Amino acid sequence: MNNYIDRYNYWCCASLFKESVREELKKIRNNIKEIEDRFCCDIKFGTGGIRGLMGAGTNRINEYTILRATQGIAHYIISQNSKKKSVVIAYDTRLNSKYYAELTTLCLNKNGIKTYLFKDSSPTPELSYTIRKLGCIAGIVITASHNTFEYNGYKVYWSDGGQITDLMAERLFKEIQKVDYFDVDYQHSQLFENDLNCFIGEDIDQSYIDTIINLSLMQETDSFDGVSIVYTPLHGTGARLIKNIADRLDIKKFYMVNEQIENNGYFSTVNSPNPDNKEVFNMALNLAKNKDADIIIATDPDADRLGVMAKKESDEYKFFTGNMLGVFLLNYILEQKQKMNILPPNGVVLKTIVSSKMIEEIAKNYGLEVIEVLTGFKYIGEQIEILHLNKKEFVFGLEESNGYLAGIYARDKDAISAAMILCEACAFYKSKGISVWDKMLDLYKKYGFYKEDIINVNLSNINEINNVIHSLRSLSHDIILKSNVIKINDYISSKSYDIINNTVENIKLPKSNVLLYEMNNSNWFAVRSSGTEIKLKIYFGVKDRHIKNANSKYKCIKTLIYDLINLACKNVERREKQF
Repeated sequence: MNNYIDRYNYWCCASLFKESVREELKKIRNNIKEIEDRFCCDIKFGTGGIRGLMGAGTNRINEYTILRATQGIAHYIISQNSKKKSVVIAYDTRLNSKYYAELTTLCLNKNGIKTYLFKDSSPTPELSYTIRKLGCIAGIVITASHNTFEYNGYKVYWSDGGQITDLMAERLFKEIQKVDYFDVDYQHSQLFENDLNCFIGEDIDQSYIDTIINLSLMQETDSFDGVSIVYTPLHGTGARLIKNIADRLDIKKFYMVNEQIENNGYFSTVNSPNPDNKEVFNMALNLAKNKDADIIIATDPDADRLGVMAKKESDEYKFFTGNMLGVFLLNYILEQKQKMNILPPNGVVLKTIVSSKMIEEIAKNYGLEVIEVLTGFKYIGEQIEILHLNKKEFVFGLEESNGYLAGIYARDKDAISAAMILCEACAFYKSKGISVWDKMLDLYKKYGFYKEDIINVNLSNINEINNVIHSLRSLSHDIILKSNVIKINDYISSKSYDIINNTVENIKLPKSNVLLYEMNNSNWFAVRSSGTEIKLKIYFGVKDRHIKNANSKYKCIKTLIYDLINLACKNVERREKQF
């Protein structure tokens, strides 16, 4: 069935689908646009698995698309004839997450594959850790990370504990495409502890927490006395584990936002449970002012992203971007390791191509190499294994979207360990009479004022996004030169074009529909499609020794970007009108 109307009619009539599904679809029978959106295609399976709106349809997250994906993955696992034939399954606090996790478990068991299912909602990084701890072939977590409550997702990890990357995603997608909806058993039954399924909980929790605490860089003479911390899990999975770590570290003034502790799949106290949005800190801010907190920390629903606000003055708190927090954590780790004489001479910092250029300056100051990867923490996780083979030592990995990893126990970003390191950094600097915000200013004074930001452009579909990027790629060199661009890095062609010297170099990274423009005066901007939402994302940054100049450059480049994007959009509109 290639026609979305045929698919719609099939789902409305086939006995395979529940009556509630058919009733949901009948309500939209006069809404052609909605029918097309739900049935235009099979929901995309890529390196992040699948993610989308929950609801009936082939382009939605529901029990049918979840189980079809699971059956395809089961076929692939069986085809590998590997001794490792067990899978870890976790889920966050979202609506239907536990139900989808149970269906996934049952499907794998029916294929003879052993499963380890978390008893309670658990962080994504803990899943990554557990795959490695138990020696499993794969892991699956039901989560849509920081998306709004209408979304859910299905992320797939492989035996190294990292998210699947391009080649593995292609292999699994081929197997999933072979599965017909009638090939899957949709009957949900009660799960028991048996030969094919084990429940995991406190033992893994404690092992994971022990591993994280071993990352601590605090000395015996250091303590958390006097430091005050407010934490909100935003109704997510971080509450149980971060509170456990705070108790283990004896942080006496550790306060949690009561209204946001409970598991609430609607995330009813925030518009979006994303810690890189300042608005999610509103409730925590009230508590912080009441408790005179030094910092406020927040984690997203699956606890892989960390956000922070730091006290600036009496009642004022400064919001940190993901880049700011990343460079702060990096500097603290390198500073402490150097003092302890444990900074490796072959150490490497991993960052994404759209993360702060300040990272390179800090790493250089400590004699460390920096390796850039494409956007997505999966590429950082992949590089950790490669570094080991090349006899290099991973020190820290970070991306601008509030993702950080400080150890090799996992292969994905971890807000749990990042939160612990941030809390101890706060305590350490306070013992020296320095606030977190003061330390951040010190870094700017030392390395220069780096000001970075993101512009999100909402478009109607992925084709429109790709067309706008293609239009940017087609802009004449005259326009580019007037914009002070000196180099264009095109990751779809794997070419780096030096505009001034008229030379071309190869880019040694996987192909991706990304454009990165380097400008004079250390300014830059990059354009790519969001991996989780229908958005065009424009990243940009400037640097100057003086904050006023940095602010002026920031305004100029932001205006330039809007002009270029508007021009690209107009070009797309002209081309569409011609056909």
